[in-house]
Amino acid sequence: RIFPFCYLFRCMLATTGNSQIRTNFNFVTTYPENTTKYTLADGDVVGFDFNREIHYIDNDPDPKRVNKDPRVNLKLHYVVYPKCMRPFGKLLAFLTTRYNVNARNLFLNTIRPKTWRHKFNAKYVVLWTTEAVYRIEQFASWSNVAYVALASLLPRLLLGASSSYPCFVALTSFVHYIMYISVYYLRDDVSYGSFKRDVMFFKVIAYCHLVSQFASAVMANVATTGHPVLSYAMMAVGYGLASSAAMALGVDRTYFGSELGHYPPKWITAFPYSLKIPHPMIVGGIIGLSGFQIYAPFRLAIPWLIPAHIAFYMLHMLQEHFDIIAPKSRGIGKTAASASVTGEKKVA
Repeated sequence: RIFPFCYLFRCMLATTGNSQIRTNFNFVTTYPENTTKYTLADGDVVGFDFNREIHYIDNDPDPKRVNKDPRVNLKLHYVVYPKCMRPFGKLLAFLTTRYNVNARNLFLNTIRPKTWRHKFNAKYVVLWTTEAVYRIEQFASWSNVAYVALASLLPRLLLGASSSYPCFVALTSFVHYIMYISVYYLRDDVSYGSFKRDVMFFKVIAYCHLVSQFASAVMANVATTGHPVLSYAMMAVGYGLASSAAMALGVDRTYFGSELGHYPPKWITAFPYSLKIPHPMIVGGIIGLSGFQIYAPFRLAIPWLIPAHIAFYMLHMLQEHFDIIAPKSRGIGKTAASASVTGEKKVA
């Protein structure tokens, strides 16, 4: 997960008939509503990024779909890496192989545990560890966690603890904007569930920086200057407007569900689109961010932070407004120009 540009793909080849057991992928489309499911049988093949893509098996709920014979799959693994990163690719192959061997041996010893050690491993090591790893990947992604950890550690090593925080903020506050711009531009072959998870994760990180810095500034100055009431009011109005727009669109449409082809265009008439406010999410976001910026103690601590946020908002707004997408894009979904007809102009 922490090997950039290196991938290990698992290809599952069904060698027997099967109508009962499904292989599920959560994040291909609009998880959790449309989890992609495959019932692999008689030569069917599915390939996926083994270390980055969540998958699991379950039984088809149809009681008539029951296997008479055991299901047998051949699992083939391929390492893909740039030639210049051959050592990393080889290391990824070695580590994944060792993991698979050890995990399989542990699993086999816990199918019917007899000793107390095997029972302990079955309940606490296999089940709990698997669940924890799955949930972290589902809601945060180990790749994202590794990136945040490195973004925190490297500036400390290079700059020292006292000077590292602004660098950490810079490395983790704008990732979600870059994802918005990239996905909107490219559009093709987007793992939609992963995209939503990643942008939400980094947006939370970005606002943790903003709120923590703002709260620290308020607590340090409230005794002399009082509470920044105007900042509070601008945040309430701005983020109330942006939240209302997101609720009107729904989560999936907010995060390019229509542009990526998962949902048809839809005319939005609910508040705040009923007020004919152009780009209500952008307008609300900028008002809220300006509420942070007008508070002098916050602004003086990291003066470039809010202007950078607003610049990214405006950049993506221009991208949507002028329909800037990849020339070779297959044109999945609706473009920004057609989205404006539906009232779906947004950045969230």
